[in-house]
Amino acid sequence: MERRPLFTAFGIPVSFDPFFLLGAFLIYQWSDGGRTGMYTVVAMVVFVVLHEFGHALTAKAFGARPEICVTFLGGYASFATTRRLTTRHHVAISLAGPGSQLLLAVPVVRWAVHRALDATSRTELAAALDVLDAVAWAGVLLGFLNLVPLWPLDGGHIASSLLTRAFGDRAVRAFLTASLVISLAMLALSLGVQADLIEAPFTALSVPRVDSPTLQVYIVQLWRLPSLLFGDALFVPLVTALGSWGQLAAINRWRRGAHVDNAPTTREIRHEDQVRAARTAERESWASGHLADFPRWWRPSPWVRGHVALLAGDTAGAGAALAHLADGDSRNWLVDRPDRPEIGTLLAYVPPEAQHSLAVLEARVHHGSTDDLVALATTLFIDEQSAEPLYLGAAGLATRGLADEAMAWLHRAVNVSPDPHRISVERAFHGLHRRSDFQQLLGEAQRATATR
Repeated sequence: MERRPLFTAFGIPVSFDPFFLLGAFLIYQWSDGGRTGMYTVVAMVVFVVLHEFGHALTAKAFGARPEICVTFLGGYASFATTRRLTTRHHVAISLAGPGSQLLLAVPVVRWAVHRALDATSRTELAAALDVLDAVAWAGVLLGFLNLVPLWPLDGGHIASSLLTRAFGDRAVRAFLTASLVISLAMLALSLGVQADLIEAPFTALSVPRVDSPTLQVYIVQLWRLPSLLFGDALFVPLVTALGSWGQLAAINRWRRGAHVDNAPTTREIRHEDQVRAARTAERESWASGHLADFPRWWRPSPWVRGHVALLAGDTAGAGAALAHLADGDSRNWLVDRPDRPEIGTLLAYVPPEAQHSLAVLEARVHHGSTDDLVALATTLFIDEQSAEPLYLGAAGLATRGLADEAMAWLHRAVNVSPDPHRISVERAFHGLHRRSDFQQLLGEAQRATATR
């Protein structure tokens, strides 16, 4: 379900997730409440928005259509693009977030330092120090933290982009595994060792002294970073461990197609006779409005089950059937014709939990607006880091006659995971075959797979 933006700035819509309020409340409590807590919450919100605008404005400069969402204890900028983004583009977009908050914190830190130095009363001094502490934490310390090369921090995205460029798509899995192991080690240290024992080696080192009070604040916050990572702040290693594990699991799921109990094996599900029988049963179900008998291990697609339910006037049943579109791990169904008009109608009944699924993207190749296609394909690629959403996005753009945009998406898909057989035989790409850049891309894909 799409959120309505709270405001739009520089052509970029900004929305707030309801869980943002919970995150703000927790930050307020962790900061001892009162004026200190209020300053910290305000600083967090301001610098989260500035951070995401750094990402979004940079992505927009590269031709993307970004959106910002502020959510629980943070935020994210998502963007849809119809042109190829290079590794330099991705690195620049990732750097722009923490870079913007570190840069824009300078005038506020400078102002707070001077207010503290010029204070004429304890009340004025306390207020200035509260502002300084809030900005130093939200703008400076968290900016440095985001540059740590662990997933899903911005430093992790930068490392992933550079490794993919240097060693190919397989390097991403190795990086995510390393990120997970390091995060778990950090978490184990934080849980199993007293925080002061971990922090002692860092606090024993004297902080370098400089003449600039503003620069001194930045150096002090940078000196605090190891204590934040390895001390008693469990939140950071927990986030990076869960983020690394989730991303690694998603890649493995899309690439290997994990099976659950009682699901068919690869040999069974690909058996030619069963596939033919399942396709026939699916076609008969659409034609008759009743579910036909399917061969062993196979079942009617959620689309045809939703169609049958709608014919019976059961909209709730249609939604329940379409919810299974999200069951990507145990998919033992097929659609005989994804371009059926009925599927376009059924898209309106897909429940929220299944709207961001690969099966819905497959339907949007033929149905719905170009914006919906591009937005969903971009979201799935960001979440899964798999080439499949890119190939489907390219197919949908080619189907709509947007050849140049389709080629840009195909270039990115081939960079992630070259599949020359797919781009040469898939019907959606037949109209691109006469293009010289398509033939060049096909050659690149063939050479890439030949060397693996």
